[in-house]
Amino acid sequence: MFMLNIRHILERARLYFGRKEIVSRTDEGYVRYTYRDMFDRVCRLINALEGLGIGYGDRVASMAWNTHRHLELHFAVPVMGAVLHTVNLRYSPEEMIYTINKAGDRILFVDPDMIPTVRKILEKLETVESVVIMSSKGHEDLGFNKPVYIYEELLEKSSSECRLRDIDENSPAAMCFTSGTTGFPKGVTYTHRGIFLRSLATCLADTYALSERDVILHIVPMFHISSWFMPYAATLVGAKQVLPGPRPKPEIIYDLIKKEGVTVSDGAPTVWIDFLNYLRTRGEKNIEPLRRLIIGGSAPPKALIKSYWELGVEVYHAWGMTETYDSAAAFTRPKSYLEDLSEEARLGLVAKQGLPFPGIEVMVVDESGKPLPWDGRSIGELLIRGAWVVEEYYGDPEATKKSFLNGWLRTGDLVTIDGEGYIEIVDRVKDVIKSGGEWISSVRVENEAMAHPAVLEAVAIAVPHPRWIERPLLIVKLREGYAGKVSKEDILGFLRERLPKWWVPDDVVFVDEIPKTGTGKFDKKVLRERFKDYYRGSGL
Repeated sequence: MFMLNIRHILERARLYFGRKEIVSRTDEGYVRYTYRDMFDRVCRLINALEGLGIGYGDRVASMAWNTHRHLELHFAVPVMGAVLHTVNLRYSPEEMIYTINKAGDRILFVDPDMIPTVRKILEKLETVESVVIMSSKGHEDLGFNKPVYIYEELLEKSSSECRLRDIDENSPAAMCFTSGTTGFPKGVTYTHRGIFLRSLATCLADTYALSERDVILHIVPMFHISSWFMPYAATLVGAKQVLPGPRPKPEIIYDLIKKEGVTVSDGAPTVWIDFLNYLRTRGEKNIEPLRRLIIGGSAPPKALIKSYWELGVEVYHAWGMTETYDSAAAFTRPKSYLEDLSEEARLGLVAKQGLPFPGIEVMVVDESGKPLPWDGRSIGELLIRGAWVVEEYYGDPEATKKSFLNGWLRTGDLVTIDGEGYIEIVDRVKDVIKSGGEWISSVRVENEAMAHPAVLEAVAIAVPHPRWIERPLLIVKLREGYAGKVSKEDILGFLRERLPKWWVPDDVVFVDEIPKTGTGKFDKKVLRERFKDYYRGSGL
C-alpha cells in the first residue's frame, strides 16, 4: 500500500527538484542551499535525534522562527516517526509551560533569541530532557539545568546516510495548540495523511495554485500550524522557498520580495496592513514580482483588498481553524461566470470565506441543530468535516465532547451560505453582539471601520448596557500621523453612512495598541474585560 506521508514529499523534492533553492534569513546572516542539500541535512538531523534517544512516537518541541533549520525539523521529526510540537512564541510563559508538559515533549529546539524565555520556564518543564540551540555556535552562561547541544555541531557529527522509514499515513506527524481564547489552549494532532492531502489541495488551480514556478515567501509563522503547512506544499511541487527569519519587519519583507523574486506570500491581515503602510511611505505604485497574497487568520478588510489590487496584486481569502489544518477549509476565488462582477460586488465576494476545499463538507444549523437553507440570509453555526479535519483534542475528552458532534466539528462561527455555496462569517458565537434582541455583526462593524482612511485596526466588542443589554463599543488604532486629527464623531459619522442605525457603536476608544492572541488575532476577551463597565451609568 502506498502511504501518503511526508517521506514522499521529501524524497520527491530531492529526486526532481534537487537544484531548486531555499533562502533563509537567520540571526547569523543569510543561508542559501538546495533541496538536495536539505535532504542531506535532514538525514543528519534524523541520526542526531536517534543519538539523543528519540524514537517512534516521541514528542519533540520547537520554539523557532521561519528558518532553514526549522524547516529541517519539520521533515526530520515526522519522517523518523516522532511528532513535532511547534510551540507558539506568542504564548505567555504559563501557556508555554502548559502546552509543553501536556504534549510530553522530550527535547526542546530553540532559536537563540528565545533563550531568555526558555531560561524562565525550563525548570517547570516536566518531560524535557535536553535543549538544542538552533545555531552554529555555543552560547555562554545559559544557566540551564538540562544538557545543552548546538544544532550545527550535532549535524556535523552525524552521518548523512539514512534509510527513511515509510511511516503509516495515519500516524501523527505534528502537533499544535489553539489560540487559548477560552482557558488554556487545546492540543491538535496532525497526521501524515492529513498534511499530505492538505498540501496537495493547496496546489490546485482553484485554491492557492502553488507550482514549481512560484517563489514563496513564508510569512505565516512556522510555530503557528506549521506556517499553514505551506512549506510542505512548496516542497511537494519543488517551488523556491524564502524563509524570512526572526521578527520580519516590513522593510525585510520588501527586500526579500524584490531580491528573491517572490511571486506569492501569505499572512494575517495585520501583517499586510503594516506592509501596505510601508509601501505608502516609499511611494510605491507596485510591488513586482509579487502577484498574489493569501490572507487568512481573520477576514481582510475590503479596503485592504482593493489597495493591493491597485498595486497589481491579487488577494485571496483563505479560511480555516487549528482543527482544520488552518486556512485550508474554504477559499475565495470567483467562479468563471462571476468574473465580470462590478468591482464592489467582486470585493464583497472576495471578502467572504469562500467555497469549501475539495475534500471538505459543510452545513449551517440553527440552535437546535436543524440545517438551514443556503440563501445568503439564514444565520446559523457552521459545522464542518473532511479529509483533514481533526476528530478530537489531544488528551481532552471534555473539550472533544463539546466541539465534535457525530463526526462534525462545531466551528463556533455564525455564518450564512449563499446560493453559490460561498460561506460568509457573520461573527463568532462568543463575539456576536445582541442589542435589544437584535444581532449585530462585530465583523461587519470592524470591516466598515477599517475602510476609513485614518483607521489602521478596529475591534468591535459587546459591552453590557443598562437599557439595551449589550451595545457595541469600537476600539480603534489610528494610522501613523492621524492622532489628534480624527475625532470619534468622524469615525461614527463615517459608519452611519454604511451601517444600520442600531449597529453603529455608541462610542469609540482610541488606543495605541490592540491586544492580540497567540495566533495574531484580536484578543476580544481581554478587551471585553477591560471595558466591561464602560457603559455603566448610561441613561435608560
